[in-house]
Formats: sequence, structure tokens, C-alpha cells
Amino acid sequence: MDPLWLADKVYKLIREKREQLAQIMIAGSVKDMEHYQNLRGQVEVLDYFESEFQNIIGKATEDVDE
Repeated sequence: MDPLWLADKVYKLIREKREQLAQIMIAGSVKDMEHYQNLRGQVEVLDYFESEFQNIIGKATEDVDE
């Protein structure tokens, strides 16, 4: 399996899920404050995961270059 393919797929999944969550919030489909907080928490987890994944990919790229 090509690592670049895998990285691209992971980033795509993160972006798609973040967009789905944003659409729920924008469309007014939030049921109550608890639901809103849950959605925000999911977005924060996606942001964190994306950042950590970028760090891992960056380190792996540096290791290959050395």
C-alpha cells in the first residue's frame, strides 16, 4: 500500500466528516445545546487528529529524506 495514497484517504475522510458536521450546524439541525457541544467536540477531535497525523507524516518524510 502506497503511504501517500493512505495519507490522502485519511485527509479526505477527515475533511468529509468535518464538512458533514458543519452542515448539520449550519442547517439548523442542532437539537439542543448538548447536541451542539457534542458536534463541536467531534470537530475538535478531527482537528487534533489531523494535526497529529500531519506531524507523523512530516516526520516520516524527514526520515525518508535522510
